[in-house]
Amino acid sequence: GLKAKENLDVVLLGGRDEAGLLEQIHLQCKLRGVNCILAQPKSILGSISIINSARCLVSACCSAIHMGSLTDVRIIGLYGPTDFSYTGPWNYNFEIKNINLSCGPCYLKTPLGCGNPTCMYGITVNSVLDTIRRISLR
Repeated sequence: GLKAKENLDVVLLGGRDEAGLLEQIHLQCKLRGVNCILAQPKSILGSISIINSARCLVSACCSAIHMGSLTDVRIIGLYGPTDFSYTGPWNYNFEIKNINLSCGPCYLKTPLGCGNPTCMYGITVNSVLDTIRRISLR
């Protein structure tokens, strides 16, 4: 996992509906000695400002990736049921993390997904952290 000595700050960004989950992640970071900031911007512009100040953005296919596309931030996109060539960032400053299962992408075929998103569970924390570390060294 992420080590406190790596000098990487984690900024959690999300909406009101995700507040409980964000607080759980925030607590786990603190327990592991990782500097973690729980950001709760009041507007889209506030979110974009926070994203713009980051070294990189790690996000699943959601609004954060598209907000990141408006900035120069390096994006690590986590893709499973959605097709990054269709719903991916609008710029070329991104890397895709997926496990290329034969059943995916399935989102356009079955909008509620398969109910067992092994395509997302298969993206390991270590593979994402390795990408973050590589990007941070640039």
